[in-house]
Amino acid sequence: MSGGRTKAAAALALVASMATVAHADSVPLGSTPVPVTITVQAQVATTGTRLHFRVQVPAAGRRATTLVFARSWGGATGLEQGVRNLSAASPGARLVDLPGGRGGDDDNPVFYRIEHPPTGDLAYTYEIVEFGEPRLDDRRFFQPILRPDYAQAFGYGVLLLPVWAANQKVLVRWHFDLPAGWAVATSFGAEPAQAQARQVRWPPQRVDQSMLRHSVIALGDFRLRSVRIEGQSLWVALRGSHPFSDGEFLGRTAALVRAQREFFGDHDFAHYLVTLIPNDFERGRASGTQVYNAFAMNVSRDFTVPSAPFEILVAHEGLHTWIPIRFGGMDSSPDARDQALRYWFSQRFTNFLMHRMLVQTGQWSVEDYARNLNGVIRKYESSEARERDNAVVRELFFTDRAVGDLPYQRGELLALHWDAQLRSRGTSLAALLKALVLPTRDRGAHGEAALATDRLLVALRPALGDAPRGDVEQIVERGAPIPYRDALLGPCFTMQPAVYARYELGFDFEATLKDRRVTGVVPNGAAAGAGLREGDAIRRAFIDHGDIDRDVTMQIERDGQVVDLAWRPVSREHVQAARFAPRPQAETDPACRAWMALQ
Repeated sequence: MSGGRTKAAAALALVASMATVAHADSVPLGSTPVPVTITVQAQVATTGTRLHFRVQVPAAGRRATTLVFARSWGGATGLEQGVRNLSAASPGARLVDLPGGRGGDDDNPVFYRIEHPPTGDLAYTYEIVEFGEPRLDDRRFFQPILRPDYAQAFGYGVLLLPVWAANQKVLVRWHFDLPAGWAVATSFGAEPAQAQARQVRWPPQRVDQSMLRHSVIALGDFRLRSVRIEGQSLWVALRGSHPFSDGEFLGRTAALVRAQREFFGDHDFAHYLVTLIPNDFERGRASGTQVYNAFAMNVSRDFTVPSAPFEILVAHEGLHTWIPIRFGGMDSSPDARDQALRYWFSQRFTNFLMHRMLVQTGQWSVEDYARNLNGVIRKYESSEARERDNAVVRELFFTDRAVGDLPYQRGELLALHWDAQLRSRGTSLAALLKALVLPTRDRGAHGEAALATDRLLVALRPALGDAPRGDVEQIVERGAPIPYRDALLGPCFTMQPAVYARYELGFDFEATLKDRRVTGVVPNGAAAGAGLREGDAIRRAFIDHGDIDRDVTMQIERDGQVVDLAWRPVSREHVQAARFAPRPQAETDPACRAWMALQ
């Protein structure tokens, strides 16, 4: 799976909550970047690593500064459990209680307050420790991972920073104190390991304050490799053993990154990092997320390069550098937190471009493209949530996997639908998207820009009129069926009728997950037929959500007996839709290659 569930919702929740404590003596404002020094010291023990932070900012006339720390991000909750020993470290400063600042639910951050002299610098220190279950899965990946030989964390889980204005610029200096043999790789720079312990000091960098949290920090036993693309550095940081070489991973990653930058005509990246760490699964689990100047991923032991999971992960998340960040805003207002209503654009228009790029760069054949598209159609048409509307997507995107997949599926099919119509009028969706990228001077201010989806629909109107807006209303907002037609993919493919079984897991997954006891078994369903019973205690399970081609395997305990179960997660209900097959000689047909090209 991709890192998929976008993390911007949590980031905007943090910004909205910060606004509630914005008062003159605690929020630095102004057009001049605020100088910030962040020192990170890795303290290694046999039980794990502890990160010691020291943050220094100017007092700038304030007599108090409010600090903020995220409780949740990327599906991980309770992040504040990792903070230890917060203390004021500059003369005359003291930590004081902020009434009500530490309460609230997972969607709201934790606030702290330091009183201090109005002149000089404010400095404070704290430590970050690992907490929670050690098993590295999709949610655990977003908590700080602090092991004896390495540490990886996202800024949301380790950075306790002042409350700043939303668009405040900072001049950040990073300092690292590293044990012998430890490398450092972050959204802001990278340096390979050295034999001796050392201090790493980077010159100041001007960034938007929000990017400090929206970053990754990897320290320790990482193998670093780099290559230059148009004079700019691309780094990969890997750990663990894999069935591919570091060089092959770097080369394939660089090819995808280069294709994306060339498509957008944008090489304004002084530094970019891709990290890869093993997770705790034998097979079928790979995920990651795009953050500032970086993509962080975790993979199971069967992950290979090249492969569709690799290409989809790296290409999809890499394109989030532009979509939607450089197209416009995603929330209807700063406090609305309703961007999930527009994930159909940010998630699957990304894949529309990605899949075409994979064909254009030779990493996919036309047959590969058809196989992937048919998979999208099949998963959408067989989804138990297919008819759910966009209001449900907003509510359940992060908690219901089937609902969370809807924007991915609907968005790409809409993109294909509009691209076919534009091609018949002498242009293409790719050309339109390239023209919509905001100029460099407007980057970083997308929170105040027009909605990305509104800009898209306005741009489509001269060629297609109001039909696209109607498509969004019917298909995205109301969950109406998507039309399939033979001309959807031009001269490359023919459309064939297809009948798909509907996916049905056979029990209530989310309710079962809470206490690991089976809840909501579907009467006469495949799971019940395999022997699953209400109240069974789950010892372990392997589930490919939405995949009707793989068995669900589960080991349960009932009345003191351990039982292994397996079943195909399909219902008795079927649905008619379509599949696409390449035409003869499509791979070498100039008309097909021109259609597939991004131009």
